[in-house]
Amino acid sequence: MVLDILVYGNPTIDEIVREDRVHVVPGGAAFFSSMAASSLGSHVKVAGTVGDDYPDKYLRSLQHQGVDVTLLRRIQGPTTRFRIRYENDMRKLWLISPGTKISSPKTQHYDVVHLASVFHEISAPDVLRIRSKCQFLSLDFQGMIRTANSAGLVNTVRKRLGSVLRICNVVKGSMEEFDRMGFWEERSRTLRRFLLLGPEFALVTRGRHGSILGVRDGSQFSIPAFPDPDAFDPTGAGDVLIGSWLSAYLRTRDPVWSAAVGSAFASLTSRKLGLSKFVFSRNELLRRSVWVYTRVRRFLPA
Repeated sequence: MVLDILVYGNPTIDEIVREDRVHVVPGGAAFFSSMAASSLGSHVKVAGTVGDDYPDKYLRSLQHQGVDVTLLRRIQGPTTRFRIRYENDMRKLWLISPGTKISSPKTQHYDVVHLASVFHEISAPDVLRIRSKCQFLSLDFQGMIRTANSAGLVNTVRKRLGSVLRICNVVKGSMEEFDRMGFWEERSRTLRRFLLLGPEFALVTRGRHGSILGVRDGSQFSIPAFPDPDAFDPTGAGDVLIGSWLSAYLRTRDPVWSAAVGSAFASLTSRKLGLSKFVFSRNELLRRSVWVYTRVRRFLPA
């Protein structure tokens, strides 16, 4: 089997708190992005670490979806673990356990690598090493700028990542994360300057307001979110978006259509919780993708 995408990051165990009830489910950018890309037909391998508390059924769900887990190392000790609470469309995140740093993959060359860090398991030197082992590098930098206080509450801090960001082909982050790094202002003028540093594409997620796709040539696209009244749990939606985008882009080389597919898939997974997120109708995914694509708006920043 030819590998399309290597996803590099630690899967997590998430405790989702809703109405004072705690739902323990699989999570993490590596889990969601690899499941999404594999669901769309890509051959995906995930590299990372999990603890001896990571349920076997979570590993089986990855394998059932077609994800290769042979580079997912089980260690003694706890898995990376978060507690997540949603209040009035706002998310609060607590770090319960940071997990373990990932060992750098061997000298094998990969076509596409997606770096899906959640909490410092990937360092800037790791990114530089991995760049030399792949043709196309995708980065979600959220885990590289997170910090946790003494109570475990997670916040983001500004870090010097210019040497890392400029060597990536696509960079994904939330609007708040891009803003923290100084790359977001009204009408995203600074996003254009960010793309001039080196990346071909930037995906800026904006929750229920959709996302922005920036292209190095200066064009930018507003990608709407599919309006779903049954949306229940947005956890992992941005990770599903980038995993879907990578899978679709590998096959079509159309970044806008790929973003529409990502937005549509994210809306489908937001209807459910835990492992059931990836039980979906392909006809419904296509319908939503077309709906989003026909409503994409192209604009030029001032």
